[in-house]
Amino acid sequence: GQGKWPDQGVIMTARPQAFTHVFAPVLTHVFARVFHDPRQLRIGIFGGSFNPAHSGHGHIADLAVRHLRLDELWWLVSPQNPLKTETGMAPYDERFQSALTMARQCRAARRMRVSGLEASLGTNQSAHTLGMIRQRAPRAKLAWIMGADNLIGFHRWYRPESIAAISAITVINRPGCRSAALAGTGAKLAGRRLPPRRLPPGLRTRQWCFIQGPLNHLSASAIRMQQNSH
Repeated sequence: GQGKWPDQGVIMTARPQAFTHVFAPVLTHVFARVFHDPRQLRIGIFGGSFNPAHSGHGHIADLAVRHLRLDELWWLVSPQNPLKTETGMAPYDERFQSALTMARQCRAARRMRVSGLEASLGTNQSAHTLGMIRQRAPRAKLAWIMGADNLIGFHRWYRPESIAAISAITVINRPGCRSAALAGTGAKLAGRRLPPRRLPPGLRTRQWCFIQGPLNHLSASAIRMQQNSH
């Protein structure tokens, strides 16, 4: 059930139905270590459908690692985004594998981890997942990572205020999204906006930053359209 947290370590698989917990590392990594580490690990949580994962996701992940000085960044593959239709959604295994492939291609690949945690826990709500991570790893400094396109609709997420109360939020610019993201309701729910250079030291909750960075114009929907045209 959603309240049970698995204690298994590394399992190199994308099939959550076969195991209590799925966590495929880009490099060798024991998941349970995070929950017992006396250090204040800086962990970025990058949730998404990854349908499929592409270089735009890798771009966001690398920018987040660099700007926030993260020890690890977790690609949290969602079983099914509640705000997206199941039509056109690739099987979970395929999406998990695409995230793993793309994470391995990142400049900061050694800090990337690809997780099937939500599929294992039976939840697709980010607020639930973050709450469990916070309970189990109270010393970790958490940062929720998302593109500016997601901040535009952040107010439609399940309990967005809880996400902001559990983790700092970092928003990476996406083509054509900056103005709407910064002026929208989602930005207000994220908390107090700080310049990017001021967020990393504490990664405090109810604080967020917007990272301009170079833009990557690739999108999963464009990739799917191209695939369907062949």
